[in-house]
Amino acid sequence: MDFNSDQWLNDRRLELVNLMFTQELGIRDFKNTAAIINYDDLQSPQLIKSFDKYRKALRAFFGADEVRSLLDYYYIEKDKKPLLNLLKQILKCYGYKFSRVSEYQGNFGGNKLYKSRYTIVKSNSKQENDDETTEVDITEESFDNTTEELPRPAELPRPEELPRPEELPAELPRPAELPAELPRPAELPAELPVELPEELPAELPEELPRPEELPRLEEPIDIDIDIDILEKM
Repeated sequence: MDFNSDQWLNDRRLELVNLMFTQELGIRDFKNTAAIINYDDLQSPQLIKSFDKYRKALRAFFGADEVRSLLDYYYIEKDKKPLLNLLKQILKCYGYKFSRVSEYQGNFGGNKLYKSRYTIVKSNSKQENDDETTEVDITEESFDNTTEELPRPAELPRPEELPRPEELPAELPRPAELPAELPRPAELPAELPVELPEELPAELPEELPRPEELPRLEEPIDIDIDIDILEKM
């Protein structure tokens, strides 16, 4: 037996993966199973802790570039769905993937609730595996058993705030009746009297002379007054 052969290493790796699926999920052969795995189970703290004990052994057969969830940074610290992503990455190494079915559970207070289940199926192509890699990004936000708040316009009231039909008045109030005719100002005379001079000068001076421009009398005027006449008066 050649312990250095790739075949021997691959067999031991497959045995470890099957042991992990058998002990923790009850799946003896993940390549040939119709088992259904609930998302709630994969998020169980107890099950996440149980799978954690396999990571050290898995690091002997898988590289961090293949299964990055083997690193503590992802599995323990960063990832919100560590077990789900760990299993997805391992299945991808064998050409398999999780097929998800999400059942709509209803709308509660404006939130949509889903319940997700997974089955293991074979990937059809390399491109499909590449798509799966994008899906399992640790920053992925999916609706697995989470609530998704419906977008609401900021100015619209919520349905529970709207009045019920029985609460609406039978007749809407109407504005006060407007008068048929609006009050008018006092009547103005039809024609205003206008008096104009009979004759107007043919030409009017453009500008009248100012007082300082008028001629002044510079020499005294001699007036002869008869004193006799004054005395008789």
